[in-house]
Amino acid sequence: MINRRKIVKLYGDMIDVKDAQGNIIGQKEADDIKNRWFIGRDPDQFWDYERTGVWQNGEEIAAAKYGNQPGDFKYKDQNGDSVMTDADRVFLGYKSPRFRWTWRNDFDYKAFTFSIFIYSNWGQREQFNRSANNNSFPDRSSDYVQPRWTPNNPINDYARIGSRNIGTNYVERSFIRLDNLSLSYGLPQSFLKKISIQSARVSAAVRNVAFWAPHWKYGDPESGGFRTRNPDGNEYTPGQPTPRTYNLSINLTL
Repeated sequence: MINRRKIVKLYGDMIDVKDAQGNIIGQKEADDIKNRWFIGRDPDQFWDYERTGVWQNGEEIAAAKYGNQPGDFKYKDQNGDSVMTDADRVFLGYKSPRFRWTWRNDFDYKAFTFSIFIYSNWGQREQFNRSANNNSFPDRSSDYVQPRWTPNNPINDYARIGSRNIGTNYVERSFIRLDNLSLSYGLPQSFLKKISIQSARVSAAVRNVAFWAPHWKYGDPESGGFRTRNPDGNEYTPGQPTPRTYNLSINLTL
């Protein structure tokens, strides 16, 4: 299933379109910047600062322009004016999957039936500001061991302990999940007649067997399971990790 949509019209408010010299060359319908709705764009897109890495040693002067220091996340100043405003925001991807697919099949061999079910959500991104290492007193406690930037460990995907994060960190959350495996066996009629049973089938199944998420390394890519802090300071809990369950059953017809 492919997921595509876009805004074609909003409130009808018109604004002037200007060229590079400031001359009015036409008009267009205004976007809703507050709600981040844009004509011709999918309302599910992220519109935010583009993170380009982490400020490193030797970049102290450049980082200080934005109130940062080495070990803080670095965001691209799109117009180069040393101030991060709406003019520096760009479209960074989608909140929901761009497409979904599922595959289910049963394999029969004599009295055995093997079933498999796989599904995937692909193309979505999610906030992961936890990698800024600046919430829930990370210098004193942690419920999840994760990397951190230090002068001797100058990584680009995690910030220093207690960093100042002026934007939002987004990570791709695409995944493929092996959701269900089951194997069943129908007992032979020659045996069942001896115990006066019409039919019997023994089945074993595993739910949530495994998943593959090439970019999301922070728990279950579908349900989350980590508490994350938004730029406005509010916290949300995406959910708990999906449990793996095992089932053994016997179906009898007397």
